[in-house]
Amino acid sequence: MQSDALQTLIDTTPVVIIASKLTDTRTLERRLGLVAVDFRIVILGMGSAEHRASFEMLRERSGWAQLPLIFVHGRCIGGEPELLAHPLLNPGSRLAWALGLASLAPLLLGALGSHLQIGLVGPHLFDATLAYAVLMLAFISGAQWGGAVNARGLRTRRRYLTSAIPPFVIWPAWLVGPVPALAVLVTAFAATLFSDISWGRRHAWPWWYLRLRAVVTATAMVALLVMLEAVPS
Repeated sequence: MQSDALQTLIDTTPVVIIASKLTDTRTLERRLGLVAVDFRIVILGMGSAEHRASFEMLRERSGWAQLPLIFVHGRCIGGEPELLAHPLLNPGSRLAWALGLASLAPLLLGALGSHLQIGLVGPHLFDATLAYAVLMLAFISGAQWGGAVNARGLRTRRRYLTSAIPPFVIWPAWLVGPVPALAVLVTAFAATLFSDISWGRRHAWPWWYLRLRAVVTATAMVALLVMLEAVPS
């Protein structure tokens, strides 16, 4: 295949795998088949001068010098490990997304309802929503504890600390009053998200979980700020 035709194929096909005759692509083919993604496998035989020229062109443009060389939507992502970890093959759990988004409902309703006086419920809604936010924070930070169980080394200790610190901090803040409690909650939600993203970059968490965490955390922080405005001056 000529270089121009190969580049056109890469630009117009969702997934293109550049391989040699010795490359085992069966695992990739199975995974791509499971998610019903259109893909092409191009075999470049290094015995052909034309194929060598095409490979050199791809190597120079992508900076990747090994086979298989994989392109997703026209962009080189690397080799087999990079494709197996790519969001295209890891859409995430629908149940996890449904439960994660549903967990925001009490917080959002409570945050908006805290500005209203709804019968006998109104005076207690703020406190109940604040307590729910604390439970959410404990649940989210507890994920680091679970992730540390099967890990080892210094990073494991840091993950245990990251998981345990938020509940210890929120308790004295709650005793002081609603404003300090809300301020600590917003800060703690942001800190736990930053921590999870940091671990995610080291492949500790799948990409979809980090995306879900970002959506849930950002929404929770907005709801807490709305509640902050409902605190009597």
